Amino acid sequence: MLKKNHLFRIRSTYFVLLCVYLVLMMVSSMFLLAQQNKIEGLKFGSNVNYFNQEAGKILQENIDEHHQITDLNKLKRAFVPELAHYSTMGIEIALFSKDYTPLLHTKDSWVCSFTEYDDGNTCYQGYAYLNPIKWFSEKEIKELENYITAEPNPKRIGDLANYSISLNGFFLDGDEINPTEIIVTPLYATEFDENGDIMSSSGYPNQDGIVYHANNHESPTGLTFFKYGSIHSANQPVKSQKNLRDLVLDQEKLRKAISSINVSSSTMVNPVAYRYYTAIPYQNWIYWDEINNQSYSEFWTVCATEVNVLKQCSSTLVVLWACSLIPFLVAGWILSAQAHKIYQNAEDKSNNASGQE
Repeated sequence: MLKKNHLFRIRSTYFVLLCVYLVLMMVSSMFLLAQQNKIEGLKFGSNVNYFNQEAGKILQENIDEHHQITDLNKLKRAFVPELAHYSTMGIEIALFSKDYTPLLHTKDSWVCSFTEYDDGNTCYQGYAYLNPIKWFSEKEIKELENYITAEPNPKRIGDLANYSISLNGFFLDGDEINPTEIIVTPLYATEFDENGDIMSSSGYPNQDGIVYHANNHESPTGLTFFKYGSIHSANQPVKSQKNLRDLVLDQEKLRKAISSINVSSSTMVNPVAYRYYTAIPYQNWIYWDEINNQSYSEFWTVCATEVNVLKQCSSTLVVLWACSLIPFLVAGWILSAQAHKIYQNAEDKSNNASGQE
């Protein structure tokens, strides 16, 4: 009977300690996730404020004194690299006019660059999107995306360094490219620096180039034709963000956010993920329309992102749980040792009493 009580006390001690440990860790984890949510909200706010500054500069170059856009297609192309950069960060963006008409937004298409025009010896770079679904088969798109995202690790001269993905003739339709064909050329390392980093590479398009012909290609009238361009391997958009894209393009949500002066919000998607949304006025100025009795801005930048806060602080949580477990194990060992000592003393007294009888 004494031995059974002893085992029960040890088990109870460990059970109580385990319960205390789990409760404390759950509370600590919830606090850490809440703090991470605040940090992600601040990071999101910082990113969108910086984008809004850049957007203001681009708009100033493409509007007249009455805040009317001089060339919408040119404006869209000017925004392509900026939108692509923030899309790689998982941020969806849309630009609205004064009357809440969407002007442009982030896309899943490939980002391309080309020489839009030149002035003497100076060439001016232009940017546009290429929607591969319109022009290539599913198999071809998969192959091309593998080339775009490839990251070879060359060690010696002659090793594969990268791929050059060039546009061999295309028509420019607003901010969209209608390609004739794409040529993928393997580039091989030709020079390294003293740290082993590649300095130069070369390839032979005519000899090693892989040609992808655009399907259903026609020569449209009224569109400008360009001979050469390239598809960027970096700053390609993040896909599978349809919910966020629908959110930033929601005109009614924008109206409600402005009318309630609640232009920024954070919503819990699930216990470990949050969605951030904000609408920023052009040049950070909001005006009051006395006739319609409402606030307005010449343009609105709407941004949204979704962050898994558990993923962001998972390493910290692992360290916290592991380091906190050690004191509880030590405490359990000390308490069980004391319980065993008490049991041993009680058993010795019981044995002595039996011997005296």
